[in-house]
Amino acid sequence: MRTFQRHSQKYFLKSNTDFNEGSGSFSPSPHPEERSDEGSPKILQPFGLQDDQSGTTAKNTPTGHFNSAQYTARFRFFGNTNDFLPRSKRKIWFTHSFKGNPAIKDAIESLGVPHTEVDGILVDGKPKPFLYQLTNNDKACVYSDVKDCRIRHRKGLKVRPSGKPKFILDSHLGKLARYLRLFGFDALYRKDYVDHDIMDIAKKNKRIVLTRDIGLLKHKIIRHGYWVRSTDPKKQIPEVIKRFNVKKYIRPFHLCLECNGRIVKVRKKKIMRQLPQDTKAYFHQFCRCLCCKKIYWRGSHYEKLFNFVETVKRLLRKG
Repeated sequence: MRTFQRHSQKYFLKSNTDFNEGSGSFSPSPHPEERSDEGSPKILQPFGLQDDQSGTTAKNTPTGHFNSAQYTARFRFFGNTNDFLPRSKRKIWFTHSFKGNPAIKDAIESLGVPHTEVDGILVDGKPKPFLYQLTNNDKACVYSDVKDCRIRHRKGLKVRPSGKPKFILDSHLGKLARYLRLFGFDALYRKDYVDHDIMDIAKKNKRIVLTRDIGLLKHKIIRHGYWVRSTDPKKQIPEVIKRFNVKKYIRPFHLCLECNGRIVKVRKKKIMRQLPQDTKAYFHQFCRCLCCKKIYWRGSHYEKLFNFVETVKRLLRKG
């Protein structure tokens, strides 16, 4: 009996060790909980936590890596995180069963929500990082925007890239890639990109991953990512611009639609041999891509693209 008690005490001491919020490559929030002068977290009444009428019992689950018992926790998702849930679980409290003590990131993703879409987590009213280990009878609120948590001075879990964003898109979003380039956004795309290519390039070049594949965003190596909701490319472009609040960076007709290279003005006489006969006769101003050498001029296709850009700008101004 004494031997068992010694082991049990050691087990609890190990499990109660504080984890560093920024120790995981997927965890974008290195900031600990802010505390008041008395040492308790500065917490306002968390929105949604009071909605659960089921009641809770005292927690009786020791945290640890070797616990395989079956436990339950209560979850409620807020904001755009509900887009990933079945209708029966949206905007309500529901019970989630689990074994052992998984990181709450893993529990959230097992329910269908990638970590890149989560900006705030409250467990029993207290902010938690992605590495927090879920325990029996936890009550967790998951937010797409940390502002909805009503926690003072709390930074979100999402990593906000600074400056003008750079994107990389999966094989499902070729038309969106061309539209992003049309609006002046650096957007890498190739049909033969596989998941590992996208992850490696995104990490190396600090690019935002845009995808229609939810599973891709669940890889912890991806720090910046977004699941594009719309399936219509013409609706996808305003969606992405709004999501990342990058309207101020719009610069149409500055990037090549084919290769993402920069286009610059070029004299007509330098490219005369490459122009169709009618183009030589009716057009006099030209641009050329510095990378793939594709030539652009203001023909009928340009007018269509210009009108599309203006339409999107009007939509963005309306909010």
